[in-house]
Amino acid sequence: MPRISSQDTTKIKALRGYWLSFHRYLGLSTGLIFVLLGLTGTVNTFWVELDRCLNPALVISQTSGEFRSLDDILKAVHVAHPNRDGSWELVMPAQANGMLTAIYKQPKEKKDAPYAEIWVDVNPYTAEVVRSYFWGSTVMTWIFDLHSTLLLGKTGHNIVGILGLVFMISLGTGLYLWWPSSSRVRQAFIIKRGASKPRLMFDIHRVVGIYGILILFILAFSGVYLVYPEYINPIAAISPSQKPPKDWASTADPGSKPISIEQAVLIAKQVFPDAEVKRISTPSGVVGVYKFSLRQPSEIFKTSYPETRVWIDEYSGTVIGSMDPKNYPMIKTFLSIQWELHSGQAFGLSGRILICLVGLIPLILYITGFVRWLQKRRAALKKQYKIETDIKA
Repeated sequence: MPRISSQDTTKIKALRGYWLSFHRYLGLSTGLIFVLLGLTGTVNTFWVELDRCLNPALVISQTSGEFRSLDDILKAVHVAHPNRDGSWELVMPAQANGMLTAIYKQPKEKKDAPYAEIWVDVNPYTAEVVRSYFWGSTVMTWIFDLHSTLLLGKTGHNIVGILGLVFMISLGTGLYLWWPSSSRVRQAFIIKRGASKPRLMFDIHRVVGIYGILILFILAFSGVYLVYPEYINPIAAISPSQKPPKDWASTADPGSKPISIEQAVLIAKQVFPDAEVKRISTPSGVVGVYKFSLRQPSEIFKTSYPETRVWIDEYSGTVIGSMDPKNYPMIKTFLSIQWELHSGQAFGLSGRILICLVGLIPLILYITGFVRWLQKRRAALKKQYKIETDIKA
């Protein structure tokens, strides 16, 4: 085995020192924002459950009987919001005692917000409107908005995406600095017992970082993708043919009347008989179309945002188009589950708990990294003071 010369050793130390400085100041300059994103992400993992705790009226006590028709529910929404005559997205309840949510995505108010939406919670058994609000005006949606936009609208949305890239770089430099020699692999994964305070801070920072690095990288990448899918999809060679045309429209013949939502549901179910309807976007205007998001049993990682899609003419009930995720290439399938990976929903309750705990890691890394920086700074100042004192003497 060739020996490393003293000159090569000096170069390696110099390179390591450079990356150590880069990693340190990257953490010091952006670390607090990563802590904020981590803590808000921890809360967001269970934001639906927490929202229900804060608003007990959202939990339905009487769940016997069948749901009211979707047409009756939409009528109740229109009565509560008579001036919102565009498309509404109906989100089916996740639990038997949960609300059906109607979302209006194009209100005239709050034009600059990336999530300028009106949310309406409706009791699906009675068609009673229980709550209406702008996204970001409730405690939990405010926290979600803080996580995704830093409360800065589209500008903050872009900042969060860029910070995701910065965090990936920070993780990469951290991995480089952690990488042990063959003789110190075991020590690299443990915290030394009885260590001094400086060594303890170093070990906690190193060990917590390495055990969480994979999940943190997945969270950072998925966060970047959720902000910039239009830039990542072309890199992944997802062709336009795998996306639905934007010009699909209904044919409005003279005297034709729109079909009901319930009729459209039956038609969509004929296309994918084994699928469960999760979301419905109602037509907007005279040439609008019904858009269905359904979840097939094969979509094991998909929950709130399934990829099975059906578009239906609002007058004739003709199926204009459909998308089956079974035909996706592997890279498209991977990219389509980024929200589920980011939220932990891809692996059910255990995945959400894991993401909830991982959200605390940036706080631990920042505290230990900051304390370690203070320790080294104090040591350097003490050494400099001693040198100056000796010179004067």
